[in-house]
Amino acid sequence: MSLFVVLSAFGGLKEFGLSLNNFFYAPYTIFPKEGKYLTIDSLMLQRINQSEMIQMATPEIQEKVFINRGQKNQVGFIKGIASNYHQINPIDTILLSGQWPIKEAKQVILGYGLASELDMIGVTDVASLQIMVPKKPNRLDFFSRGYTTGQFQVVGFYQVSQELDNRYVFSPIETVQNFLGLNQNQYSSLLFLTNQLYPINELESHLNSFVEDPFEIKTKMEQNASLYQMLNSEHLAIYFIFTLVLVIALFNVVGSLIMMIIVKKPQFKIFLSLGLTLEKIRLIFFYVGVQICFIGGMMGLLLGSIIVLIQNRKPILYVPGTLLPYPVSFEFLNMFIVFVTVITLGVLCSWWTTYGVGKKRNELG
Repeated sequence: MSLFVVLSAFGGLKEFGLSLNNFFYAPYTIFPKEGKYLTIDSLMLQRINQSEMIQMATPEIQEKVFINRGQKNQVGFIKGIASNYHQINPIDTILLSGQWPIKEAKQVILGYGLASELDMIGVTDVASLQIMVPKKPNRLDFFSRGYTTGQFQVVGFYQVSQELDNRYVFSPIETVQNFLGLNQNQYSSLLFLTNQLYPINELESHLNSFVEDPFEIKTKMEQNASLYQMLNSEHLAIYFIFTLVLVIALFNVVGSLIMMIIVKKPQFKIFLSLGLTLEKIRLIFFYVGVQICFIGGMMGLLLGSIIVLIQNRKPILYVPGTLLPYPVSFEFLNMFIVFVTVITLGVLCSWWTTYGVGKKRNELG
């Protein structure tokens, strides 16, 4: 029961944590292999959106910037996005204020964390901030300043997680292109959805006919490889920790079988007289041990499933300090893992305990 509940709770936390990335990472993204930008004109983009494998595609520009408001300064990333960006990454669902899409140039939507650091929470008048980005090397000369500076009007705030809220500023893609001095067909990446699951090499072969620049395709998992690796490692560590707890608990089965063997030992002669062999006597106690583990495992899974389903549908536990229900994930895979673990350990435990029963005939009294 405890193993199933803990795996379900961690699975819920894992799904919740990964769901936060759905607002910023598309299932598939094209990145340039050389340089910082891809060249994709409007005709290419139209052909990609109309191709049979692609459900929707939208370009994106991302650049690291320096954000300033009064005496407050922060480093973040400005994202230039098209009006259909929310159809791939549903950022419109995490807006605290403002509206989507951004309608005017020189307007931005800011993360709640950045807004807090810049003392913009509670500001009722029109708020603006200064964004600076280093100029391109070929645009520098002896008398020029090293940064391109622009004034942007804040028209909304979003909130999803502390890490992401402190990182991104959203603005129309045309505004960011002009601010960075890019051409209209230059983008940092291209986000897209597919009609169904395709192998990466098949997608690359398909898109090669549309995109001329060398590119690579990364999935959402590949873009967050360290996060997925960390979560999988933690999941595995939790499984082994509670499996160790289960092994310790199985010593109760070992003790019960040993006591049963000691109590029944005087009756072994009767079993032998009835025609049972030593091997069959050992199997009797072996099957008893396996039955104890099987029945206990099924009862544990039943109780654990009830607890997880109650928490999933009518939450009784909440994250401390919030009204957010503690996330759990009811998965049959977890049930299968727990059942196989319990039965496997139960079989090994029962075999080890009953291996020496009546091995020497003179021990039968």
